Amino acid sequence: MALLVAPHAGAATAQHWQLSAPGGGGPAVTVALDTAGRLSLSVRRGATQVLLPSALGVRTKAADLSTGLAFTGRADTHVTDTYTTLVGKRRQHSANANQTTLSFSKGAVKLDVVFRVSADGLGYRYVIRQTGTVSVTGEASEYAVPTSAGATLLPYFTGRNDYENVHVHTTIGAATATEYGYPSLFHVGDSWLLITESDLDGTYGGTRLTLNSGTHRFRVTLPDPQESSASPLSTPWRTFVIGDLATVTESNLVTDLATPSKVADTSWIRPGRAAWSWWSNGASAGSLAAQEKYTDFAAKMGWEYVLVDAGWSASWVPTLVKYAQARHVGVWIWTRQPDIDTQARISAAFARWKSWGVVGLKIDHIRSEQQIRMKWYDQVLATSAQNRLMVDFHGSTIPRGIERTWPQVLTMEGVRGAEAIHNKPGRNPFPATHYTDLPFTRNLAGSMDYTPVTFTAKRTNTDAAELAQSVVFESGLQNYADSVESYDAHPVAERLLRQVPSAWDETRLLSGDPDSQVVLARRNGTDWYVGAITAGAGRTINAALDFLGTGSWLADIYGDGPNGLTVRTQPVSSASTLSMAVATNGGFAVRLCPGNGPRRAATTDRMRAGNRTAPGPGGGQRNCTAHGPGRASDAPFPSDITSSPSQTGGLLMSSSSLIKALLLPAAAVAAFAAPLLGSSPASAATCQADPYNGVCVSTTNYTVKTPTGAKLAVQRTPKSGNTLRSIANGTTVAVICQVNNGGTTDGKTSTTWNAIAGGGWVYNAYLNTPAAGADGYSPGIRHCGAASATSTYNAASYPWANQDGWVSDGHGYYQSECVSFAAWAVRTDGLAHTKSPDFMGNANLWTGAYVDATPHVGDVAQWDGGRNGAGSVGHVAYVVAVNADGSVLVNEYNWGGFHRFNARTIAANVPSRYLHF
Repeated sequence: MALLVAPHAGAATAQHWQLSAPGGGGPAVTVALDTAGRLSLSVRRGATQVLLPSALGVRTKAADLSTGLAFTGRADTHVTDTYTTLVGKRRQHSANANQTTLSFSKGAVKLDVVFRVSADGLGYRYVIRQTGTVSVTGEASEYAVPTSAGATLLPYFTGRNDYENVHVHTTIGAATATEYGYPSLFHVGDSWLLITESDLDGTYGGTRLTLNSGTHRFRVTLPDPQESSASPLSTPWRTFVIGDLATVTESNLVTDLATPSKVADTSWIRPGRAAWSWWSNGASAGSLAAQEKYTDFAAKMGWEYVLVDAGWSASWVPTLVKYAQARHVGVWIWTRQPDIDTQARISAAFARWKSWGVVGLKIDHIRSEQQIRMKWYDQVLATSAQNRLMVDFHGSTIPRGIERTWPQVLTMEGVRGAEAIHNKPGRNPFPATHYTDLPFTRNLAGSMDYTPVTFTAKRTNTDAAELAQSVVFESGLQNYADSVESYDAHPVAERLLRQVPSAWDETRLLSGDPDSQVVLARRNGTDWYVGAITAGAGRTINAALDFLGTGSWLADIYGDGPNGLTVRTQPVSSASTLSMAVATNGGFAVRLCPGNGPRRAATTDRMRAGNRTAPGPGGGQRNCTAHGPGRASDAPFPSDITSSPSQTGGLLMSSSSLIKALLLPAAAVAAFAAPLLGSSPASAATCQADPYNGVCVSTTNYTVKTPTGAKLAVQRTPKSGNTLRSIANGTTVAVICQVNNGGTTDGKTSTTWNAIAGGGWVYNAYLNTPAAGADGYSPGIRHCGAASATSTYNAASYPWANQDGWVSDGHGYYQSECVSFAAWAVRTDGLAHTKSPDFMGNANLWTGAYVDATPHVGDVAQWDGGRNGAGSVGHVAYVVAVNADGSVLVNEYNWGGFHRFNARTIAANVPSRYLHF
């Protein structure tokens, strides 16, 4: 590194400094101080300007350190480090960087800006020194990425600060001016840039990025009015990973910048795989018998753990622990931040759970990045280490190097995972690019608790692409979310899931682009695994195997076949190239092991499990010829192609499987099964059920008339974009009723849509219905939801009245919570539509089959977070009556008192909206 201009301290002239990595490779970094004392940062990679001059600086209560700075000195050092992590892209790490500290002053306040530049990027952090406490009130820090750059961005707002959104693909110039979460990925010319943070703790809050509509620059945004800490205050490292896409994907810069491990003895920390029942059956967490069943399944699969989610009972967890220990399976249990929100409660709970023999905690409902919550993380991390409890943070922020500092953290959520695509009404599949975005964005920040390989989810990818998630998505605790029955119905998948580990020694990107595909190779010991996921049209993927060692290798290749998943074994070498034809939104997975028989284990800490030698940290079968417990030969499964339900277009091809998975009421199955299974539309009937309230309706026939003569898409719900089937132009359809732009469906504004016999909805403009009037409806066609059914609800019948504990009601909620009560009331009336209020999450997340501003008896009144007295996660109540003056009588829980019933009369506009089921 060379100082180009270095006037004497305090000079008012412009100055700039050029920084580079050891050996001169990597990015070229320029730091400049203008004559007004304002700092900026710019970065080039070769001839490409990756970051235009971008402001640096902070504002504190004591001084504005974004202007008027005087340079006081410089210090340089060469940083080398070797360290080990238990999870992530690799275990062994070697860091090599040049560090430069530029020091400035303004009055009595001192500012150091510390830069660290390595071959794969750079980081910088502020260190502020003054007398007394430092209070940062804002940052001038900004990132000016060229406006032509491609951008893969995560909209930050979810109402829960939990990163559970889907990425958008855009350019900087076209991107919406809003807040975005880390990591943010940019494609600038021939280079890629990933922006995130490292080394966040209770000293500071977790920041996010706000894009300015005028300047198209990202500004670092604090989560609090101020971040306060004792002097000197060090901010997190602002982290820029730079290079080609392989360099960015394989980089460990985030952990390189993190504080070294605070846990001296890590022998008790074991990455692994877990059987997890909650996703497939929310009520199962409250059943000892169900958890013993999943424990048995974990033992069968050679998995290390079983995870017991919300609903477990202290009366039987110690019993389960003993049952699991006898099968060499460890038990994790769920808890939530509000129940362990002080140091005293953390210490007492952790000690108790440790005394039961629990090995790990899934800690949920964290939902904040404010500094006070970061201090809470510090307490949990220190106390879990003291009690030797591993941790999975859920409903959380993202990792920022935490797996190095606190290695007992095996994974964190901070992702829109499989939890959002339960196969039930109201859920829609992810866009296929969600699966190709995550390996280049969220998973680069650290282990990701996506809970993968859910064959029964709402999805449009193929089974092989779903199975490939076990390799592509990295998580030190890999929670497999589907049911025992689902996995047993996919024995080919079980073969790989017995073998694939959850901890890796090496990761390589073979090919990919967030827009279209990812092909990753990961090594555990001497075994390699390759996972490929695509988005879009079918294609042929060629994957060179030049990363393999010398000699012969065996490849178990998992792909999609005409009757489900297939696996075949073939010899390969480092000179081979796998050429795989994949279907639309398809993929494949490969296990590669030396072809000369058994060899050493990939990890040294082994334990006995039944009649086999089970792996230590990270799991996975170690014998090249073993396909699972008790199988010691390389004989294929029967016919080497085991028929499993394949999945295309988001629908299981087995009609019986589909109907079971949807769990529809009998009447709804009759109305909707045929279109879901791809049959032709039902003919007009004398009476059809209104999809919003079940009222018997006489239909009227109309003809499809599309402008171009093309087929008309029949959608699952109005404007959902979820196409059930297509109807040819000129076809006659029987219209049941209409909705128009006076209401919304699933939270989306609709125009005018028609419910048709046989199930589904069509756009009104493409039928020869009468022209819509001023109210948006076609004359003579019934309004959906009219003449609502009479309620059969009785508040006194609520079976979980006034419960003070945290016990599941079996439908996804805690007893005596507002959501439990409202969902029970709707079920009591009987569902008029396929949408159910069960398992919808917090009150502010609920959506109805029909949503509007007009109350009806039997509706659910919904409050957004903070509206008219509602808490941060909203509120729901059941509409008992709509009075003559327009006021509404509601029954509810958790309003007048904690877990207590309440009745009140409110104005119709007090809630945010009304949901009809």
